[in-house]
Amino acid sequence: MSVTKKYSLYAVQLDTGADVLISGILSQNLGLGAEVDQEPTSGEVYPRWSSLTGLAPDGRFSTYHLATALGAIGATGLNIASLATGLVFWLQQHAVGSTRAGVLSHRKVLLREGIVFPTTLSCSGGPNQHAQIGYQVIPTWDGTNEILEVTDGVTLPTAEPDDERFALGPITLGAKTIDHVDSLEVDFGINAVRESKDGDLRPTYVSIETVLSSIRLRGIDPTWLAAAKIPVTGLACTFANSAIYLRKRLIGGSFVPDVTAEHLKLVPVGMALIDDAFQASGSGAAETSLVLPLRYDGTNLPLSISASALP
Repeated sequence: MSVTKKYSLYAVQLDTGADVLISGILSQNLGLGAEVDQEPTSGEVYPRWSSLTGLAPDGRFSTYHLATALGAIGATGLNIASLATGLVFWLQQHAVGSTRAGVLSHRKVLLREGIVFPTTLSCSGGPNQHAQIGYQVIPTWDGTNEILEVTDGVTLPTAEPDDERFALGPITLGAKTIDHVDSLEVDFGINAVRESKDGDLRPTYVSIETVLSSIRLRGIDPTWLAAAKIPVTGLACTFANSAIYLRKRLIGGSFVPDVTAEHLKLVPVGMALIDDAFQASGSGAAETSLVLPLRYDGTNLPLSISASALP
């Protein structure tokens, strides 16, 4: 048989009534997580019994559009059922002998219930590196509609401008400047658990049990470890004395002006601890790393994210 169709990713849409379209997509996938019971009995080699016993659907996507994504889906996630219609994964069909197909040619995958939440945010310090954020989607069943609704032959929504890229910016932890940074990794640490009872194949409930967030920084300055900077016993980071900035890049230029409140500010609350005091080989630069487990101080979230000017 010959190839007759081909699809690629397009966008993730949140139907809020005033739709939010997350563009700048790097990857997206949706697995159904089929669980099949196969068990040989009576001493036999092969199973004679095989049946579908459960579904654990799981979706993922990642994007460069941090501001749009975080503005719509906060650090502790979003209840998909709170949306006017739901969350949509869009797939665009390719056109034979051309680029992309026209109207009434594409695929829409709608999820009506569940949760979507950030998993990781990462950025390297190289000149050509951009920050990206990843999300997980756990769909649930509303008892009536199928857990996902697929519609073919539909028209894509108008794409948002691909106008968001962010790079590493200034970092202050515990009122101490942290420079020579090579990479930033944020683990949002959300533990979302799905529930399926009463013999249901599909999960009907999902909730967040714990949030154990952490941040890791790597750089080429072993003097991060110092009594006057980050001592062996760690450095307290409060809402008032710590900030990690992501600098927004400018289309057709370099960076958005510092005074413009389009950059991203991450405010962590926790304790910075040196992980690797140094790691080196050959004639390469010695590398050090720190880890910052986050905590709730009773008032401020472990990690607050907002648009900001640069200091």
